[in-house]
Amino acid sequence: MKILFIGPLKSTFVKNDIAILSAQHALFSENSEIGRGFIGLINLLKIIFRSFIRIFRADAVFCWFGDYASLVPTLLGRLFGKKVYVIAGGFDVSYIPELNYGARARAYRWFCAKNSFRCATIVLPVSKFAGKCLNERMKGKVKRSEVIYNCIDVEKLSLYRKDTERKIILTISRADDKIEYILKGTDRFINIARKMPHKQFVIAGLQDTALELAKKESGDLKNLKIIPGFLSLYDELIPLYNQAAAYVQLSLEESFGISVAEAMVFGCVPIITNKGGLPEVVGDKGIIIETDDDIINAIEKSFQFISAQRQELLLQANKFDIGKRMESLHDMIKE
Repeated sequence: MKILFIGPLKSTFVKNDIAILSAQHALFSENSEIGRGFIGLINLLKIIFRSFIRIFRADAVFCWFGDYASLVPTLLGRLFGKKVYVIAGGFDVSYIPELNYGARARAYRWFCAKNSFRCATIVLPVSKFAGKCLNERMKGKVKRSEVIYNCIDVEKLSLYRKDTERKIILTISRADDKIEYILKGTDRFINIARKMPHKQFVIAGLQDTALELAKKESGDLKNLKIIPGFLSLYDELIPLYNQAAAYVQLSLEESFGISVAEAMVFGCVPIITNKGGLPEVVGDKGIIIETDDDIINAIEKSFQFISAQRQELLLQANKFDIGKRMESLHDMIKE
């Protein structure tokens, strides 16, 4: 089968799906990270033009997220009787009015997302939480949806796991603006670092406005290191995972939590908020917090975990192994 594939091609989770699908199918790939302003418009028009050409050669359309770049390809797929698969699980199904966050908060972006979902043969939420958000946003007006969990390549990641000294508390965020900075709980993470001067904290991956905000708020802290993104998983993030006693995700909402799953492979104790899909990822192996005192106590506890306990975290992460998603996606396409 030939598949017109649209998604943010630099993202690890998208690379996983490319590896899964390209094992049995030919892909025509388009990068949905089009940028902003005039450049973004030009890149979007390029995707639209190439989609018109490639739709006649493709047997199916596969889109990561309902967004600007998915609208025309899904419409063309529907028009020409192709199978259309749309992954839901991010900005497309989120809606936090007080932060003006989510596709639903932007009229044209929601128009693109909503109609991409409507054109889909099937929508595939990345978690039960994402599926719940999809149904709430779409008010049940989706032909069919089925949860297929996001994934990580546990076997490959495990090859890089090392038994090194656990000396840092880590969080990873690709936030690039103020809203995402708040959404990911970066301000709260910095505040915890301020309350625990005897521990070393690391924030990795921030960009642009979010990076500047973090530097400004943490300027007086000697126990907090900020590593700007975009960061390579294998060259830059994995060495941090191997050093971390705990991985902290203080998000106000999270559809899945790829970094949380990755961190568990390396034995990092996941300390999370009870938000979105995060509890689905950590199961009963993580520490769910509410107050700042909860976070502090959980961090102190994470340094006391022994090897056997950290090995259990790897077993939890294995529930989201790429092999399980591969089987589900291939079965879906065959169906």
